[in-house]
Amino acid sequence: MPLVKLWQLLEHKKTIDDHDDVEIVNPADGQGLVYEAATALWRNKTITAKFARAATIVVAASDAKDKVNADYVCDGVADEAEIEAAIAALPAGGGVVQLSEGTFYISTPIDVLRSNVMIRGMGAGLTRLFLVNGANCNVIVVGNGAVSLSNVHVRDLTVDGNGENQTGASTGVYFYGGSGCNLYDCSVVNVYVKNMYSDGVRFSYGVRALVSGCWAVNVGNVGYYFRYCMYSVIFLCVADTVGTYGYYYLNTNNSVLSSCVGYSPGLFGFYGSSLNDSVVVGCNFYGGGYGVAVAGNRNVVSGCVCRGGSQHGIYLIGAYNCAVTGNVVSGYSGDGIRVYSEDFNVLTGNRCTGNGGYGINVSSAYADRTFVHGNELLGNGAGALNNVGTGTDLADNITA
Repeated sequence: MPLVKLWQLLEHKKTIDDHDDVEIVNPADGQGLVYEAATALWRNKTITAKFARAATIVVAASDAKDKVNADYVCDGVADEAEIEAAIAALPAGGGVVQLSEGTFYISTPIDVLRSNVMIRGMGAGLTRLFLVNGANCNVIVVGNGAVSLSNVHVRDLTVDGNGENQTGASTGVYFYGGSGCNLYDCSVVNVYVKNMYSDGVRFSYGVRALVSGCWAVNVGNVGYYFRYCMYSVIFLCVADTVGTYGYYYLNTNNSVLSSCVGYSPGLFGFYGSSLNDSVVVGCNFYGGGYGVAVAGNRNVVSGCVCRGGSQHGIYLIGAYNCAVTGNVVSGYSGDGIRVYSEDFNVLTGNRCTGNGGYGINVSSAYADRTFVHGNELLGNGAGALNNVGTGTDLADNITA
């Protein structure tokens, strides 16, 4: 017996004939008119059946407006239980767990240990996962470090870590892969993570991971953390008021940070440690300590604006065969760009002005054959350019 709601009846211009039974449902009270083809009469009935949804399970918050059409209804206590039950109820091929508007109260992690699952809210300002006082745990955890998963997505919701009422480590969204147990093709999209005791969004052992359109605000340690990831991207994200790292790539390869903002991002706007074959492009970092710091091989830092930090704007330390091009760096207490203990790096077309140290400082004889061409280095406190490197190639820099 097909059940068709009124809006579908109008949208599809459905004709009521002797083959159709049609319900016009008021979801607030579960009452509806039912057209019976056999008698050609409309009858008032209590509706208990729901409109069919392919591979979608709906979970309503305790303060949701519509609970009648939900598959699971939370009571405001340990709401992770209903969300995990919805994940378990998805068919073998996976599907969507749709969270209603309202607040879900979380006391233990929402664990996802299966592939092909999307946890989706109604929007970052509408659906909220709230970590209750003293929970001291992660909010959403995908994987357990011992299984490989793929195609798990979290999107369109807010995670509030209630950090002032936590005393132990907690991360908003944690994709937890392990050595030999990668997480493939997973994403976090349009998620607002705030007030976390530890980290905002974290991926470990992600392959082709995507974080896009997210906010990490008032986070104790790291806004966005890629660890042992490859072919992964963070794009169009904001890190605002973070304890240590706005964006941290550790032992990560062939990855991209693009069009992101770090405002008061802690000690580092971006820090890439053991970073290889990766790109930081078109980002803006303001305040904190360092703008961008890179240790690794064959990386590119390009088109970034770094302003007003307490250390150095762009810092290459243990970085080899890297290119730093077309960046604007100003107002740092230290150097605009500092190169230390690395070889074969290229610094071109950068504008370093108004820094407390040098515009560019090739600060160690361990820095071999640095190529420094076509940079504008004006108004820096210690001078335009300092070079104690070995075999440095200097040309066409504007220093006066």
